[in-house]
Amino acid sequence: MPNGPDHIPDRIHIDEEDRAIIKTMDDHPEADVRQLLSTNAPVNRSRKEQFLYFMAIGVAHNTKLPIKKRESGGFFLLKDLKPEDNTLIDAVAIWHEGKADVLSDRSKVLEIAEGYAHAGVRFVADSIESQQPGSFLKKIEQNLWSIYTKLNQESNANKSEK
Repeated sequence: MPNGPDHIPDRIHIDEEDRAIIKTMDDHPEADVRQLLSTNAPVNRSRKEQFLYFMAIGVAHNTKLPIKKRESGGFFLLKDLKPEDNTLIDAVAIWHEGKADVLSDRSKVLEIAEGYAHAGVRFVADSIESQQPGSFLKKIEQNLWSIYTKLNQESNANKSEK
């Protein structure tokens, strides 16, 4: 991604190899995978939704991978992001850098988000390939329940300290 004060990014990019991986998710024979990830009917997930999901998975695994070769046309246009989507991307960049100064360089913010999404694509692909049929959503459900339980315990602990 070109950097500099005059460059204003207009799209999110993914690694060229990720496009083929995501395409297999769109057409996956397992209904659970298509329900969560597919851009095809009847689900019609947007590329933006897919990107944010993959970014979250990369963050959850605390893994950011460098993009080796950017897909030429981009994954989706930044104009498709809502304010809350930009807030998520900004939060990831601040978390990654440990300071809010990163927000002054939009290209850097997007590069960070793209790196986490790239890692997320790889984690999801590996998870799909290594799971028993029908277990992909079950594993996601278990992970979400674990996160919810942990947050609930932390919240209760904070309340009892007051």
